[in-house]
Amino acid sequence: MQHLQKVTGDYRAILQLNRDEREEFLNKLVGQALPDFSLTKIEYLKVFMLKEREIYHQLNQMDLFNNFIQGRIYIPDKDFDEVRKLLAKLERKDSPTGQLIKHNTKNYPTLFQTNSFTCSAQEIVETYGIPRYKEANPGLFTCVTFPFLFGVMFGDIMHGAILLAFGLLLIFRQSRYEKTFLSLLIPHRYLITMMGFFSLYCGFVYNDYLSINLNLFGSCYQPWLAEPGKAIPRISNDCVYPFGVDPVWGITSNGLTYMNSMKMKISVIIGVVHMTVGVFLKASNAIYFRSLMDFVFEFIPQLAFMLLLFGYMDFLIIYKWNVDWGLWSNQAPSIITTMINLPLTLGKTVNPV
Repeated sequence: MQHLQKVTGDYRAILQLNRDEREEFLNKLVGQALPDFSLTKIEYLKVFMLKEREIYHQLNQMDLFNNFIQGRIYIPDKDFDEVRKLLAKLERKDSPTGQLIKHNTKNYPTLFQTNSFTCSAQEIVETYGIPRYKEANPGLFTCVTFPFLFGVMFGDIMHGAILLAFGLLLIFRQSRYEKTFLSLLIPHRYLITMMGFFSLYCGFVYNDYLSINLNLFGSCYQPWLAEPGKAIPRISNDCVYPFGVDPVWGITSNGLTYMNSMKMKISVIIGVVHMTVGVFLKASNAIYFRSLMDFVFEFIPQLAFMLLLFGYMDFLIIYKWNVDWGLWSNQAPSIITTMINLPLTLGKTVNPV
């Protein structure tokens, strides 16, 4: 009992000393001893407390022995020797820092070395899930697919040009905007630039400039010779608009229907290709880890379902585009109706009336 009372008294003395030091520090902070009190000192205190809390949080995860503390950390193989040299440099005779012992384990965490170009795409991937150790990293593909799909959705020449110019401004004037509110966008400057580029590119494909069609290469149609209720005559049957959509669709009555149908079908084709690439990534992981179960019961059924259903739909879209229906345009099969009847009639086709 005397020993416990002595230990308890020592702890109470230490706690009281800590209280006195905190009160003295806070009294100085609020201006009793420092008249130049400002919010900067409160922010400094917050940062200091966060660092201290993080240090003690890490210490609480270690094992305490008689005269040393043992902790477990993960270090990349290429940095192991450098960390060991750094510990040896910091070690002193009166206060040894300890030693680094390498152990092998199966539960390695995933570490991706990113740079200013790939960091944004990696953050997007990790919001959905982090790949396991040595799995294929979809962040490599996301560097291109994400801004490209953005351009497919927001394809506009003016919109893309503004976004591209803004991204280039962040790249070449990075140092000027590091201390402004734009500093939050600087880490994503390359992603913004690529989004603007693909939006500009798809804007030319759609021939969409603020919802206005541009006649850049000369139309293949002659709208001034059109008769009411009849189709607009073509210059020649071999004439093809060089790039993008012919601007004559901007003055037709069914122009909006045509553009929406074209954009939807292009999006479906690109989306199916994108998902198929993801399925093949699963196959590469199964092959690398020698997992026959994943390959046979996940990859093969998923690939079969994807290609036999949505891949068949892409085939129908492309096939329908390449057929000149001419006077039989009203008999062109509906892809949506075909896909609906596929599970209902088990593939039975219905001749158009």
